[in-house]
Amino acid sequence: MSASTYEWKSDLARTYAAQGKAEGKAEGKAEAILVVLEGLGFEITEATRQRITTCTNHAQLDTWLRQAATAEHPDDLFTELDELARIRREKQIALGAPREQ
Repeated sequence: MSASTYEWKSDLARTYAAQGKAEGKAEGKAEAILVVLEGLGFEITEATRQRITTCTNHAQLDTWLRQAATAEHPDDLFTELDELARIRREKQIALGAPREQ
């Protein structure tokens, strides 16, 4: 019996099998992003490589993969995400700041 057709009996085993499958898909998407960027001739920094390979959000990886095909620089993938994080930080600071009287 092959591993791909075996039906796990316990909930724990099914959970771990599903988690492993999801992790494998994320790793594959991350590798595809790196291959596209390298194929375009970009030198990928360790920080960029780390950011891509540690992401487990499939929707984010899909977005980065689409953006990688037309990127002018590897950091272009993160521009929108970084901008949203900056805005979120500014709002948090504004909400925590004392009001003027």
